[in-house]
Amino acid sequence: MSARAGRERARGARIPRTTKNLRMRRGEQKRTRTTRSRMLGSPPSALDKPPAPRAFMAPAMPKKPGSLLTLSMIVKDEAATIARTLASAKPFVDRWVVLDTGSTDGTQEVVRRAMEGVPGELFEEPFVDFATTRNRALDLAGEATTFVLWLDADDEIENGKALRAFLERERAAEGPEREAYYVRVALGIQFDSPRIVRSAAGWRFRGVVHEVLMHDDRPPPSVRVPDVRIRHDRGEVSAERSKKRWERDVGLLERALAEDPTNARAAFYLAETLLWLGRFQEAEAAFSRRIAMGGWAEEIFESKMGIARCGVGQNLPWPRVLSRWLDAHLAAPHRAEPLYAIALHHDTRKEHALTYLYARRGDELPLPVEDRLFVDEEVYTWKMADLVASSAYFLGAFDVGEAAARKATKARPNDARLQQNLAFYVDRRRKPSR
Repeated sequence: MSARAGRERARGARIPRTTKNLRMRRGEQKRTRTTRSRMLGSPPSALDKPPAPRAFMAPAMPKKPGSLLTLSMIVKDEAATIARTLASAKPFVDRWVVLDTGSTDGTQEVVRRAMEGVPGELFEEPFVDFATTRNRALDLAGEATTFVLWLDADDEIENGKALRAFLERERAAEGPEREAYYVRVALGIQFDSPRIVRSAAGWRFRGVVHEVLMHDDRPPPSVRVPDVRIRHDRGEVSAERSKKRWERDVGLLERALAEDPTNARAAFYLAETLLWLGRFQEAEAAFSRRIAMGGWAEEIFESKMGIARCGVGQNLPWPRVLSRWLDAHLAAPHRAEPLYAIALHHDTRKEHALTYLYARRGDELPLPVEDRLFVDEEVYTWKMADLVASSAYFLGAFDVGEAAARKATKARPNDARLQQNLAFYVDRRRKPSR
């Protein structure tokens, strides 16, 4: 065994697993084929019994000179959404590898049709946990291209041309900071997610839930791909499935913490998951535990935000909730989200002076472009300005209000309500004074 292979085995890079390639029927005969240009196949019901587990072997796909990017995905029952995801990536990738973990809704056929014309392979294996299965997908992707990009089935790449241009520039770059890259993900809030890695650099996922990309001999990723965004869409079907997944994740995260009580990431995401499930008292205790661990300031800030949200969820008296929001703001004075929550509370009660007090301060804060975790970009681009505009009018602060209204409408030019608010200011200014 080579030294490299030994290191990979020690990291769990190579795991025995059964791989079932899709099958197709020609006449009366079935033939198994791993397709290079596309994967032809019948639905899972037509699959033969898989062979006995065998050691992992990389896909036998030729390495073409100049191949830049492989798309890697793990999927299950994503027929309703995955075509949109694949369409956003198809023009910008050189090949694809999709690992299906047990779809029964025809996802396999959707993938085959959507990626026709692009070299790729579809594999089917049982789900283990997110880190293990994502690492398996990385192994299957191999080193046929310089980079690997992974997407979820609810994602869409925005500005794929910029992504490809960036990777072309980075192809010959060297150094540990040029091995893994963040991409900005938008799902209402914004956060950085490591979605691109050099295929030969040895990065691996760790963590049974909310897995993180790591390397034993490297610092965390530090470079964000500019001008590129992954848009994540949470539809109604996705939300229902997410709730079921969160229930499962609670158990996985609790076991991870039992094995390693110092695992701050598991502690944070256990608290977040309990909050998403509406288990507010448990979530509050879990957030407090995470804060006590110390560490990454952005997780501490978000944990304090979580405690405030738990207070809202439990209908605690406003003075107690207000104290929690202010505590979060003190933890990160450059972040406007706590001030927005306070201003919005007063706005719903038509308490214009208090709305203006908090919204005006929040609107002065710039978008924290260097922060990586859960940034609500819309708070900075228009939501806070909207509250300034709506409250300033009642206080007679017309110049401030009009400037805020213009900022909001610039960010959302098709929003009729925001346009109407601006019109109030413009009409007032045009009327002759008496």
